[in-house]
Amino acid sequence: MKERRKKGAARRDANGSVQLITEPNSRFAQTIEGRLVNESDFGFCVEVTKPLPLGMELHLEKKLPSGEVRRWEGAVCWLNVVEKDSYRAGIEIKGQARENESAEPEEDLYDTLQVSPKADFDTIHRVYRMLAQRFHPDNADTGDEVKFHKLLHAFEHLGNPERRAAYDVKLSGQRRRLWNTFRNQGEGDGIGAERRKRTLLLSVMYRKRQRTPEAPQVSSHELEQVLGIEKEHLEFTFWYLREKGYVVRSDSGRYAITAAGVEEFERLEAPNTAEGFQRAIEGHQDTNASA
Repeated sequence: MKERRKKGAARRDANGSVQLITEPNSRFAQTIEGRLVNESDFGFCVEVTKPLPLGMELHLEKKLPSGEVRRWEGAVCWLNVVEKDSYRAGIEIKGQARENESAEPEEDLYDTLQVSPKADFDTIHRVYRMLAQRFHPDNADTGDEVKFHKLLHAFEHLGNPERRAAYDVKLSGQRRRLWNTFRNQGEGDGIGAERRKRTLLLSVMYRKRQRTPEAPQVSSHELEQVLGIEKEHLEFTFWYLREKGYVVRSDSGRYAITAAGVEEFERLEAPNTAEGFQRAIEGHQDTNASA
């Protein structure tokens, strides 16, 4: 692919850090830290520490002073070597900027309040009062200022009907964008469909632990939304994964993948990787040799 530069585009100096998400919406997605050099109406010039192939599609994210995150869809249109381990890449923008669409969804406010997304407002108010009393900084025994402010933030959104409705739409959209690689999988019936469900559940929890090891748990409600499969169609799958020790379930009903689950998922995925194909070839050669 040839370099494509916009001639005559007025460039404006820019600064600040950005994140480049390469091969977005795939299991090969990676996040690369970059530094803004300049910008124009057509895109950005970004300094990075590794070369980016021409034509590579990516997402560019920039955190605004307000704390909001803005994302653009684009592709690498040119690349220059500055010095060893330093490159400047031109990112041609394809999609309009969108705010508050980071690669990872923000903390689930329902989890923060320890309530179900289907909880009524009376329940939300009751649970909030109980937890707020427990974690209030003035409580000498169990006070926790950080948790208290998180609870307050969650209650301000979920305790207000209009804010809650807006948050539900936002959270649902974030989850769809994050996990849209799994959305086309139907629930189906039979052994083949069951195996697919196991693989999908492990893949979601594998990615969650990989990206946020400090909080690797996933709620059953989130898994339902991610996979588009109702809870009753996942009960057998959850039972199997727990019995095999591939996942664990916390007291709050959230699931997390175990080391055994990581190994099982990588075994299941191996045929779809170069390493898996190499293993298959070597196994085939061994069989022929023994014959």
